[in-house]
Amino acid sequence: MMKRDGEKQYSRLVAAWIIVLACSACCWAVFPAWAEDGLIDGRNLADFEGVGHIDRMEGDTMVINDCQMKLAPNASYYKQGRRKIKKSSFAVGSKVGFLTNRRGDITSLWLLP
Repeated sequence: MMKRDGEKQYSRLVAAWIIVLACSACCWAVFPAWAEDGLIDGRNLADFEGVGHIDRMEGDTMVINDCQMKLAPNASYYKQGRRKIKKSSFAVGSKVGFLTNRRGDITSLWLLP
């Protein structure tokens, strides 16, 4: 059974919207990395994907608010004002904000007051 012209047009329109929505989702998924490169200064907690206190630190693994998270190999460390600091500046009990990559690894860790 052949589709009528109206049905073909409708199918094309639906396919186009699916592509638009898929592309939008991809752009939104990389937003935190883009935000990390220019917009976040560590002063607004809403900028972070997560905020909490460090419960434990071992190598490239951190437990923040009872959730175990891995640090990405290229993770960056900051304090307010977008000033870079060393990983050793963080300690158990430190209040932190973080951004993650698609795998859930921390790519940007911020020491908060």
